[in-house]
Amino acid sequence: MNDLTVARETALTELRGKLEPAPQDAFRKWLASLGVLCAGKTGLADAEAKISAYSAMFQAPVGLLTKSVLDRAARRFKFFPTYNELTDF
Repeated sequence: MNDLTVARETALTELRGKLEPAPQDAFRKWLASLGVLCAGKTGLADAEAKISAYSAMFQAPVGLLTKSVLDRAARRFKFFPTYNELTDF
């Protein structure tokens, strides 16, 4: 294999890894961080219920759960997003 082929295969392997579904606990942590960064008066019980429901339904890829994406989401959502808003994001 030449250097270009090796580089391509390495890049594809990294990309496939980023597209793998994130562990549910990692997505729950990301959602909890989003909830802290968003304004609003969502009660603890309501936030926990939403995080549980969202994480059970949504298959977030590992590559989505980054600080950069969290920053973009926190800047976009004034309040904790609905499931529809989150999936559209």
